[in-house]
Amino acid sequence: MYLVYYQKSVGIEQIQLEMDSGKSIRHGSLDLIDLNRAGIALIEIVTAPDFCNTNEVICFVEQLKMALSHNGICLGQFHGFFSFKLWVLICEWCLCCVVVKLVVC
Repeated sequence: MYLVYYQKSVGIEQIQLEMDSGKSIRHGSLDLIDLNRAGIALIEIVTAPDFCNTNEVICFVEQLKMALSHNGICLGQFHGFFSFKLWVLICEWCLCCVVVKLVVC
């Protein structure tokens, strides 16, 4: 595995603090509400479309994970604590740009 120094500025479009309220589950003819995560604090982070390949996204997420863990904001584990949504945009100066939306709890 090669470690390569890579530096790039990434714009943050939005940071939003939320509280998980639970989720609805359809089970046959029943509508159920799962409140296991109710009251859990969430941080939603939306980036600018500054990524042009998956390596840049991976580097950003790893750096963000380390920063959040180092500052005691989260445990720094991916399992159950991070969720990602990626949007691919077509722009003039590169074939595609990626916007990352992260939810951290």
